Amino acid sequence: MAPGQDPMSSDGTARYDMLLGGRYLQVKVNGMMMGMPFEGMGWTGYNNVSKMTGTADDKGVITMTGSMVDPISGKSQMEKQVLRQDGDKFIMEMYDNKGGAEVKTMEITYWK
Repeated sequence: MAPGQDPMSSDGTARYDMLLGGRYLQVKVNGMMMGMPFEGMGWTGYNNVSKMTGTADDKGVITMTGSMVDPISGKSQMEKQVLRQDGDKFIMEMYDNKGGAEVKTMEITYWK
């Protein structure tokens, strides 16, 4: 998808479980993406050294930053995730840094 195009929408399920004494949150996702079955798994963990997983503001919005390897170019790039709850919804936004500019690449909304 190129910037400026209408967003894609699809349905799926996600299951969240706490692991290792509550220090890690695991998510398992199943659904459709771009017309094909998608299955994914991710973890968010507590860092015992820095004593944090990210930063949270006074509204409970969690912002996590880091680097990842771009699967197409094979190069390292900066990434940011923003997590927030809005009533019965949980929203995850992902941003990449493309050429020095932050670009929103994905938004996932989960409902209870």
